[in-house]
Parts: sequence; structure tokens; C-alpha cells
Amino acid sequence: MVKRTALGLVAALALTLGASAAFAGGYQLVTDITGREPSSIPGLVYANFVPLHLDPRCMPMVFRVNNTQDPIPNPLGTAFLTLADAKAGFQLAIDQWNQIPTSYVEFQIGADYPNAGLRSFDTINELTFRTGAGFNGISSNVQVRLVETSVFNDGDDLDGDGDIDVSNTITQCADLDKDGDLEWPAGTYDGGTIIDMDIVVNTKASNGFRFTTTEDLGQLTALIDPRSTDFVADMIFRLGLTQGLTASTVPNVNNLTNADDASMYNFFDFDDPLRLLRQRTLELDDIITSSMLYPEGSGMSGPAALQKGDQAFNSVYGIIEGNVQHGNLNLPVLGGDVTAMRHDSSVGTKGDLVNAVYVGNARVAFNPTTQATALLPAAEGIVDGKYRLAVPFGTYDLNLEAVDFFPQSVASVGAVASLGATYGLNAFPEEFWNGNKESATESDPGQSIPVTVSPGNPLVTGIDFVTNRITAVTNSGPPNMTDFDDVPGSCYAVDFPISQLMAADAGRELPLTTGIVEGVSADQSQVCVMQQLWLAYGTVSGTTATISLNKPLESTTNFGIQQFERQPWFFQRRNLAKKIFDEFRKGRQTHVFLVAKTPDTPSSPNFSNKSNRPAVDMRSDGFMPQGLSYISTDCVNFTESPTYFWEMDLHFSEE
Repeated sequence: MVKRTALGLVAALALTLGASAAFAGGYQLVTDITGREPSSIPGLVYANFVPLHLDPRCMPMVFRVNNTQDPIPNPLGTAFLTLADAKAGFQLAIDQWNQIPTSYVEFQIGADYPNAGLRSFDTINELTFRTGAGFNGISSNVQVRLVETSVFNDGDDLDGDGDIDVSNTITQCADLDKDGDLEWPAGTYDGGTIIDMDIVVNTKASNGFRFTTTEDLGQLTALIDPRSTDFVADMIFRLGLTQGLTASTVPNVNNLTNADDASMYNFFDFDDPLRLLRQRTLELDDIITSSMLYPEGSGMSGPAALQKGDQAFNSVYGIIEGNVQHGNLNLPVLGGDVTAMRHDSSVGTKGDLVNAVYVGNARVAFNPTTQATALLPAAEGIVDGKYRLAVPFGTYDLNLEAVDFFPQSVASVGAVASLGATYGLNAFPEEFWNGNKESATESDPGQSIPVTVSPGNPLVTGIDFVTNRITAVTNSGPPNMTDFDDVPGSCYAVDFPISQLMAADAGRELPLTTGIVEGVSADQSQVCVMQQLWLAYGTVSGTTATISLNKPLESTTNFGIQQFERQPWFFQRRNLAKKIFDEFRKGRQTHVFLVAKTPDTPSSPNFSNKSNRPAVDMRSDGFMPQGLSYISTDCVNFTESPTYFWEMDLHFSEE
């Protein structure tokens, strides 16, 4: 059933607030009620989720810049950014997306827009520095899109202003009557199609931001302020949202060597100007996601047809498909994240995070009259746990993790991941795909079976995950943000009394498979690396501990951690728990410690000149642990930390 009524248009607001980003992974997924199939809730219909997207008939997408403020207001002092400078910065952001050879997405800057009021639904895509009194973000995307597949007929007035917005005399969007707004070609448009998109930038004196366009690192360093940011980087992110992309889970390209992150990983690190400048360059995650939504060579004519300088999407990329099943709940997973990492260095750098995609499809109940949605029972609302991941031809290790705030929250990812949290599907441990050993009870979750995609085998299917069942032992509460004032090369230890581990095992003889270390860096442009990790026996006397780091049960060096990530250290020894418990029963050992040492010097240049560290839970927030946290500046003499618990856990895999 194809139709359009006034109810077929929905407006939505996407804000950048503080250190988080708006909407969901890979793509922004929005409700589509095409067909209006009745749900189990009387009067409500099913709304499936589809990608928010631009229609090729309106490509290139033309933005008009509001010119009623020149220079652009500066809430921190004298205005200095001219309208011409802002437009030049916007063009730099546009160029990043337009230059992707495998994506046909394209933006242009049109004539200035003399709008003295706030943005509105007017079929004019506006960039404006005017915001309402209640606006609290850095910037926002405000869109109007179709909530179902609709037919636009010649003479239709989409925005209700009395002016015709649809014509059967054109095949591409154009200002046919020269009055400043766009007219659309008559025809059928899919649900999720963007009809109007405005980018709103907050420069209010009360809570606005100072926007800069300089590329000079020294100038940016001098301008460091919690209310100052790079305009070009922000616009690159905004244009990503404009085309339907969303928050990425790639906070660094390589955990060990490359702290560059995807431009769609929109963490606002105001005191790291190097990170702001790096955000001006798209990473593979951004490029592939745009290309998959707007693949070059997918049409014989129009924007999707190959032109000079273009590369066909399928000449560069292959597809990996699979399904993710929750091992505890025996339900499809909504909102898991599958990441492809380079398996070797034949192309690029081994360990590079090339692309990531969120998993699962869902539906909700929708009221066509009020446009309100309602949650469905899990059996009805969860459609499947499928994913479709595009990668350049090559060989990859595939990693699965939950969307559980580390490094993205479900609110940042969007509606489907949020539904996953509501259904309890976002709690499972990180693991690698290991072929026919995939099950809910894996004794070696760190084992990886590489997957190869090639021109001769461009579609690899059946790469299915089953999440592992675990028993976690933790001696800290949720992490808190803190200052980075520790001595580089310090050691951080968490005590796990063996009696505590035996109680968690409860006689089941489970394998102890994983140590978890959450790490943070003072600067987003710095990789977070632990110089060494140990699992070792030790003893406790009052507020001091002695740990046998010279004879560890397990040890590893140069351990890279994604920013704000609970990174798993997969143990090599399969009989760890048995060995530990036997030593306890024989009266020879009573405590096991998980220990992390930060680098003796910062792991990469950073502006704060401070070391990275394990994340912390402040003791003052009320968490009552079973174990204690210790610190040592020489990695010999360990003293109980009076202020913090370190965010380090141990995991048993269930069998």
C-alpha cells in the first residue's frame, strides 16, 4: 500500500550533547509503517526500522547558509568568524564526503538564505546559527522524513505554505519556480526518505559555543575551552548524520598504534586540539558506511551511475553476513556490534579496526493518528539478529561486543539498540568469531578464525555468533571521570581473594578465561596502552600487598585498549582455575591479583602530557566491594588506594 497524507511526515531532532552523539550505528534507523499491518495492540500498526536516507532524485543535496549574522556570534568574546569563513569551513566538510570515490552522496552550497527567524519545515535545507532559547546542544540536525512509502503527485504542497512543492515536469529536485525552496519530482518515495534537513549551530551567549576554522595547532591550543570546538570537524559529523549515518564504535583505528577515530565517533574532547584536527579526515569506517548506503555503480543513470573518478562499490568491497544469538536468553541480539579487524599486514596494518556495524532488526507498534510508538512483547518486537558488514577485499578477525556504554551507549546508537537494552539483550561479553566452535559455552572466547572476502568470493555468509555465558567477578562499581595525575609507569592491582573466586565458581569447575581492563587516556588523540598485564599470586597485610610479578600465572605486554572500553585479556592457559583452586586447597595461596602497568612514558604525544590509566570507580560513590585496589609507583610496593577502585574484572566462561 503506497500513500501520503499529512501524517506521512515526521520531524525529528538529533543533538550533540557534551561527550555523546545522537543516533545509531552504521545508519540512523527510523520507523516505517508502509502497509500499515495491524499489530497485536488494537488500533496500532507495525513500524519496522529502515535507514534514514536521501533520495537520489535530490542528489546533490543543496544547503543554503543563513546570512543574517555576519560575523558569526562568539559567546566567549569578540566575534571573529566571518560568514565567508564559516562557508569555507562548511565547504571543507562537504569536500570530505563528496570525494569518496565509492559513494554517490553529494552536497553543495547554494545561495545564501536571509532567514531572520528560526529554521522551519520549508523544503529549504538550511545551515543556521540561530537557535531557540531552550536549545542545549553544540549543534543539531533537524529533519522531516517520510514515515511510510508515499506518492508525491504533481501540485502537492508538502510543507503547507501554499506553494507547490511537487512537479511532474522535472526528474531531479530543483528550484523550479525560482522562489528559493526546492520542488520535488512527482513519483514514489520510500519510507525513511528525508524531505527537509536543517543543521542548527548553537552560538547563544547563554550556552553556545565558539567555533573556529583554523588549522594551526598552536592557535587551537591557545583557544582551549570547554565551550570551543572546530567548526569543520563538527560539520563533517553533521553531514554524516544528514545522509543517514550515525555514531560509530571506532574510537581509534588501531588500539596500539593509531588513535585516529572515525569522524562519526563524536566524542567531544575540548582540550585536545590535535584530535579535533584529525576529525577533519574520514576514516575507513566513515567511508565504507557512506558507500554502502549510497553505492557507486548501483545505477545505470543518475547519481549512482559511474562517472569520471568513481569506483564501483562492488569492485572494492565485499560483504560479510551473519546472525547473532544471545546465549543466555536464546533470542536474537539487538544492538550488538560486529567489528572487522585486519588479520595481517598485507593490506594496511594488522589489528586496524576497518569497519563496524550494529546488529539486529526490530519493530514497534505505531499509532498513525498520534505518531506515538509502543513496545511490543519480545517475541513480536524482535525480528532477527542479522548483520551485514562491508569490508575491503582482504582477511579479517571478527569481534563481537555489546552496546553497553563501552564505547557507545544505546542512547547514542539509536532505537534498535535501545530496544535491545529494554529486552535485556545488551549484556554479554566480548568475543571473536571462532567458526564451528561458536556456542554459549566457549572455553576459548579469544580464539579467532579469520574470514576472507575476495573478488572471487565477495559475499561470505553464515558468520554467525552465539554470545557466551559467563560468571563475572568484579570489585568495583560503575566508572567515574577523574583527573589524570598519576605517575607514568605505575602499577594498578585488584585483589581477588581465591575464596571469592571459588564462591563464584560454586563447584562447577569453570574455566577462568578472561581478565577485563577498562582504560582511559587523558587525550582522545592518544592511544591507551598498558605496558604490561599480570595475573599473579600475592599476599595482603593491612593496607599493603606483596604480588609475585616475577612468577605470574599469566602475563602479556603492549596491551592496547579502546578509549572507554572494557577490553578483554584472553588468557592462554586453559587450566588456570584448577591450578589456582588447588593451590588454595593446599594452603599455599590465598589471593590472586590482576595488575596493569601504564607506560613509563606516554604511549603517544598528547597535550596534557599525562599517562593513560585504568578507569576508576570513586570509593565515595557508595559501592561496597569484596576486594581492594592497590597502587605502586615502582611496581614492587603496593599500597591500598584510599580514593579509587580500579575497573578490572575476571570472567569465568560457563560450560
